[in-house]
Amino acid sequence: RGNDAGVIAPLPLTIQDKKFTWPYQYITGAELKKLGGLSPDQKLYLSLADPYDDEVIANDQQVNLARPGIERFY
Repeated sequence: RGNDAGVIAPLPLTIQDKKFTWPYQYITGAELKKLGGLSPDQKLYLSLADPYDDEVIANDQQVNLARPGIERFY
């Protein structure tokens, strides 16, 4: 994968209250949906701490899982 900084310690994440790990720093919305067993056309949100609004993640959007607080999706 050319867009990853490299393989790092598996990063924990939660999709629909199910726990997963991902071996790369970046993951796309499509990869998140596949990992979580979601339909490609289903909306996926990144849960952000208050006071921020949760963010819709597009299929082609990359998410940096190494950023603090980036671990819960629904």
